[in-house]
Amino acid sequence: IGQEKFSKPIARWLASIGIKTDVIEEGTIGRLEELRDSDAIRKNYDVVWLASFSALWKLMDDDMAKGVAGAIRHGVGFIHTGGTGSFHGGNGYDALIDMRALADVLPVKMRNRNDVVYGWFADVKDIKLNVSRATGWTDEMKETGLPGFNEVELRPGGQEILSIAGYPLLVTGSY
Repeated sequence: IGQEKFSKPIARWLASIGIKTDVIEEGTIGRLEELRDSDAIRKNYDVVWLASFSALWKLMDDDMAKGVAGAIRHGVGFIHTGGTGSFHGGNGYDALIDMRALADVLPVKMRNRNDVVYGWFADVKDIKLNVSRATGWTDEMKETGLPGFNEVELRPGGQEILSIAGYPLLVTGSY
């Protein structure tokens, strides 16, 4: 689920490694209705991946968010990637998922304001690997850094794998 410019690269990458994908984006926005049925989500999907989607709070009502949260509660994986239209968002690209039940499934707590931090405000090369036994994870992003990040706070039970400028960057958790 995400705006095409964010969801399509993810779907192409997943397809390139043999993973079947199904994308809901601007052109198929009516399919968000399917999210009301958590049992159908569980039957049809192993993982729901939410990419950046500006104004998502206007498109996904409470019942849709509760449907996704219910599926996650019963075993469907969930990935949420950051960006200007993610988490709360900012600069006119607000997702405002903190207004929906999806906020509860995340292993991080969101700000209720603009949470986007750009490189000119923070050291976006200050990326640290925080899990010593993490297999396959590296902190090689330090070389180039990132153009920005979403300022979030680790929730109890969340495991911070990567941090940036002292904030969680990659976190896992259970719901």
